[in-house]
Amino acid sequence: MLRLLYCIFCYLCVALQLDAQSFEYPGTDCQIIFNWQEDMFPPNWDKEPVCAEALDLQDSEMKRSRQIAYRALGKYPRDLLDRNLNRVYFLSFIAFYNMTYGGSNAADRIYLTNNGVGQNYSDKYIERLLHAELSSVLLRNYPGHLDLKAWKELTPKGFSYGRGGRNALSSGTASEAQRENYYKNGFLSQYAQSSIENDFNAIAKHMFCPTDNWQQLLNTYPALRAKYEMVVAFYHELDPVFSKAYFSKLGTQDTGR
Repeated sequence: MLRLLYCIFCYLCVALQLDAQSFEYPGTDCQIIFNWQEDMFPPNWDKEPVCAEALDLQDSEMKRSRQIAYRALGKYPRDLLDRNLNRVYFLSFIAFYNMTYGGSNAADRIYLTNNGVGQNYSDKYIERLLHAELSSVLLRNYPGHLDLKAWKELTPKGFSYGRGGRNALSSGTASEAQRENYYKNGFLSQYAQSSIENDFNAIAKHMFCPTDNWQQLLNTYPALRAKYEMVVAFYHELDPVFSKAYFSKLGTQDTGR
């Protein structure tokens, strides 16, 4: 009898540990995961030149990460998540190409860094990372919903995008600081100029998790407003719930840094 009780106790301890390290977002098959897994990255990412690395999320950050996941994913229809997202990882460290990353994605998976508020990983910062990475997944899955020619026509004459996020990180041109000279040219940051995808990400993450000055920026800078209109149209194609009214409502409920 004692042996049976001991076995039950051990089973419950393991079950509770697994529950702490992952959970399924309600109404979907999407797993929210807080620890490194052997199959978390695509097979080729384990090899050079990518050399993917990751470390488990700190126990002290699991509750906050769970809350961030619920808040962010709750802004999407569950069937859209089911079709496009299988796993979201919250980790204390991720690196690719021997460089640390705040976030990344592959196929139907998202990888996010949360190293604590003390290291500037605020709730809003992490939520915006999630929206940005998910926007990459959706853009990859539904490329026909965005008119790239029309998007490029919104950039300044003679402008050319960079060579992507990896090059921006390695060359020191990945600043997320917001400046008026960027706004005038239709960009939210230096990093947004690294590729169309990162430009799209920047608009999307501010739509879903606005900063205090988001509406003012849209009202002041025509190129930003035009890109916003295109990103709203992209999401509206995915699901009619994504209307201007929907995103305007998010802007009144969910602002902050």
